[in-house]
Amino acid sequence: MVKISTLQQQRIRKVINETIEIYNPDKTEMESIINLFKKYIDEEKKEIKIDGMKIIREFLPVLSNIVIDTMTDEELQEIIDNPSYELELAVEEVGNIAKEISNKIFRQTKIISELTAEQVMEMLKLDDIKMTDEEIEQLKTLEEKARLFGVKTN
Repeated sequence: MVKISTLQQQRIRKVINETIEIYNPDKTEMESIINLFKKYIDEEKKEIKIDGMKIIREFLPVLSNIVIDTMTDEELQEIIDNPSYELELAVEEVGNIAKEISNKIFRQTKIISELTAEQVMEMLKLDDIKMTDEEIEQLKTLEEKARLFGVKTN
């Protein structure tokens, strides 16, 4: 038997060399990462393209205790070109988190896109839920994402 209290996501996902902490994203960080993904969607190829510089500059500070400070791109590129083993492990783990979030977005988009408008309205009626303008916009955004990934929408 497993107690549900043991199934809550832990904040620290991984510790590298006893100093670098990689975090599981909380709800706010997840939204921030999703917004970052939106900047890097290649609509032609239907994929998200993020290079090493962007992962380190934008994702690493959100998902770890690594501080970038005010490094220039040139200084950061020097580190990317000559990374320590610990940095390689940290970037790999952050990349895994980014892939997991991308896959989660795709799964959610696919599930929602398979519902007809009538089914959504029926669900809203059954649960007596009123949708805000923001929630309606989120549904529209999910439908747009579904189309980007080639998922048929109704």
